[in-house]
Amino acid sequence: HLTADYVQIQRREPPSGLTPSSHTEFVERWPENEPLVLFIHGNLGTEEVAFRHGDLLHGLFPRDQVPPFQFAVWAWRSDREIRRTLQDAQIKAARTDEEAYRLAVFLRELPPDREIIFIGYSFGTRIACGALQLLEGGTLEGRTLDLGVEESSDTANDEKRWTLYLLAPAMDADWFRPGGLYGETLNDVEKIFVTHNHRDRVLKIFSRVDLPGRKRMMGVQRTPSTLGDG
Repeated sequence: HLTADYVQIQRREPPSGLTPSSHTEFVERWPENEPLVLFIHGNLGTEEVAFRHGDLLHGLFPRDQVPPFQFAVWAWRSDREIRRTLQDAQIKAARTDEEAYRLAVFLRELPPDREIIFIGYSFGTRIACGALQLLEGGTLEGRTLDLGVEESSDTANDEKRWTLYLLAPAMDADWFRPGGLYGETLNDVEKIFVTHNHRDRVLKIFSRVDLPGRKRMMGVQRTPSTLGDG
């Protein structure tokens, strides 16, 4: 049985670098009126690379033009384990479900009325969507999340403020449909943005990651009609 304290949290304190923190401190230092931008990287490599990509993304926000916000990187083990790209990608794809469960446990114990902006890249989109699937009371490859009576009520759901950015998602284009892998994910998402890259050769390789059969990768195709025209 996982709790939020299972997640290792580090806080950046310039110029000293990363300092060990806790879930309690994370919440206490998060101003109520500031959204949390949560970046979930893809199949990048080491934790150091993940933080570097997070820094690059953070630097794209013009701080003098956007309201204050908190920024965090969800780092997961995605360094190369075997030489062959396809087989290595299959290992990471299988790992995203477990990582989504960990993220869901962490998010479950955050204040429910806080605004969270998820930015997932490649396999990171699976982690973000899987976590929201569990937080909505759905199942994810046999996993469910103990939400309790209060958290799973309609009143609690009304408090959620989620925005979802899916950057070159390594996901099946039909997983958001009713009964799909992420069929409950969008229930309380206020806005969703999806980027496509039909020239991405890596995403085309990833279309063979999930067996059996080939999948229609969302990152190289248009989104399904389930998402609407917006």
